[in-house]
Amino acid sequence: MPYILKDIDKERKVPKYLGNILNLTASMLIREYGDYSPKPQFLHGIMFFDADNVKFKLKRIPSVRADVSTEAGMKARLITAASAAFAHLSQLPANHMRDWLSQDPFHRVGFEESDKLWEVLKTYRKKRNAEFDQGN
Repeated sequence: MPYILKDIDKERKVPKYLGNILNLTASMLIREYGDYSPKPQFLHGIMFFDADNVKFKLKRIPSVRADVSTEAGMKARLITAASAAFAHLSQLPANHMRDWLSQDPFHRVGFEESDKLWEVLKTYRKKRNAEFDQGN
C-alpha cells in the first residue's frame, strides 16, 4: 500500500496530503475562470506564490446548472452541476459560513436540524398506524 494511504491525518481524517493535493489541483484548474494576483510562479507544473495576500479575480463566471428533484414526504432536493474545481473551492467558505450562521439558534434549525421535524412526523405516523392495526 502506498505511503500516502497509510498515514492518516488525525485532525482531518483524510490520507496525508490528499487535501493539499486536491486544493492545489482545484486552484490550478480554476484559472480557466480568472487570474491570480500576484501572478503565480511555476516549478514543474506546480503553482507557487511569493506573497501571502493572494487574490483571485474572475474573468468569467463558472456555469452552474441546477435542477430540482421531488422526493417522498413533500420534500425537494436541489441538484447542481458545476466545474469540479469551482465546487471544491467553494466548499471552504460555504462550510465556514454554515458553521458561523449556525451559532444563531434561528439559523441553526435550517442548517443542522432540517430533517428532524420530518423524522418526528414519520415516527408519529408509524405509532398511529401501529395503534390502528391493534384496533385502538
